[in-house]
Amino acid sequence: LDLAKNIAHALHADLQDFLFSYDGQIFNVSASIGVTVVTEHTATIESVLAAADSACYAAKTQGRNRYHVYDPANNEPDVSKERDGSVSDII
Repeated sequence: LDLAKNIAHALHADLQDFLFSYDGQIFNVSASIGVTVVTEHTATIESVLAAADSACYAAKTQGRNRYHVYDPANNEPDVSKERDGSVSDII
């Protein structure tokens, strides 16, 4: 988990330094990143994506442009079912 947090933090920092240029305009780039743990007890890829999606949604609701680690003990809602389409549509 520490490695995943370090990667998310590094990605976030790199994106803050990146400027995207398009059609003569310059844009700042940011991201809301969802992190989840995958173990031998993880049931399905759908459950992994749903947890990461919930963590991403939590990052957005906490102010965007940050990362959030999914914690099932916090009873975070499964927001993937509230969106258009389902997580299985991503796969």
